Amino acid sequence: MAATSFPSDNQSLIVQALENPRYQWRTIQGLAKELSIPEREVRNYIASHQDIIVQSSVPTQDGSDLFTTRRKLRQANPMIRLIGAFKNRAV
Repeated sequence: MAATSFPSDNQSLIVQALENPRYQWRTIQGLAKELSIPEREVRNYIASHQDIIVQSSVPTQDGSDLFTTRRKLRQANPMIRLIGAFKNRAV
């Protein structure tokens, strides 16, 4: 799905929510609830923007996928980046 199919307001809101300093990683459910938009829309946006959004290799305890932005991950604690390097994950 092309990026232009998403309302631009929702695009910027999703990225802002992903970069919220209160959270390192976010679930689709949490983003949808916070932004009052359908989970399907959040999921589709994330799937079509893998150039700026990354998925954690470790899900939540209940199995939900976790996401953050590449920019936020680059700014993360150096130890987190080191662990990612050992896991062979691009940061």
